[in-house]
Amino acid sequence: NPSIYPPARTPRGNYYYGPKYAILREIFKNLPKKKVNKDCKNFYIAFGGSDPSGFTIKAIEALDKLEDITSTILLGAGFNHAIELERLLKKTKNGKFTVKEIHDISYINQADIGLVSGGYTIYELAATGTPSLALSHNEMEAERLKLFSDYGITLDIGNGAISVDNLFLNVKELMENYELRKKMSEKQQELVDGKGLDRMVEIIIDKLK
Repeated sequence: NPSIYPPARTPRGNYYYGPKYAILREIFKNLPKKKVNKDCKNFYIAFGGSDPSGFTIKAIEALDKLEDITSTILLGAGFNHAIELERLLKKTKNGKFTVKEIHDISYINQADIGLVSGGYTIYELAATGTPSLALSHNEMEAERLKLFSDYGITLDIGNGAISVDNLFLNVKELMENYELRKKMSEKQQELVDGKGLDRMVEIIIDKLK
């Protein structure tokens, strides 16, 4: 289990936990070390299949306060803020935000910072070494994000109650802290190398023997 704290008592049998057991697609294996740019110009926004908290809208409103940036927005199949999103994008500068519906690792690779919720996307960002700010949709994600933050692979900045202004301040703070972003990127790729499935298979085969 990649997403829980070490148990207070070891359960019966063998127990394996932590980011190194995250199951990712083959494309996230053996990635090169990320070059962390001092200037942040590119962002990646992904808040799950339906984004029930409307974080995508808040992220756009926050990032629109910045000049000379581009953002890729990944929408899930159940995204339910389409009308609000369409109205908002009409008010932003042309080319500042690009909406995608098909997941591609290149969107993450080109990003300087990711804005995401508490799902597996955090592991994908970690594998590429892309620093991130994370928001929780619910209590389960809040617990998970505290763990991810403790590991140092993301920054937990709150839940649906966060205001656009506070989100903007969190973004600016991470943008301006090059050393933190560099340290986070190194920690991410140290803990998540995309080989979680390989480790699980090796453990199972070893135990069968």
